[in-house]
Amino acid sequence: MNRKLTLWTVAAMLSVPATMMAQYPQLTPEAKDFYQKMITSAREHADSAWAVAKPVVEKEAREGRPYVPWASRPDDLVKAPSPPSPELKAAACTPPADAAAR
Repeated sequence: MNRKLTLWTVAAMLSVPATMMAQYPQLTPEAKDFYQKMITSAREHADSAWAVAKPVVEKEAREGRPYVPWASRPDDLVKAPSPPSPELKAAACTPPADAAAR
């Protein structure tokens, strides 16, 4: 009984995809024209936005802040270790003058 059920289940699973066919909609010429206009205007908008941003990106890259397109969080950016300056190290290790007087 269990073996027959298993065989019928496997047969049904294998035969269903073969009998089903996907039905994709056919675009009308009006819908196709509308789609092309929409895509063209979106690309023009993106190109104009990049034309405005590109000089800023290039200027920042020259100043040492490179453009990283996939960086969506600050953690995605490359961090260089910065050595502490001697002045900051001395200021952190030296107690304030009024603390010594107490």
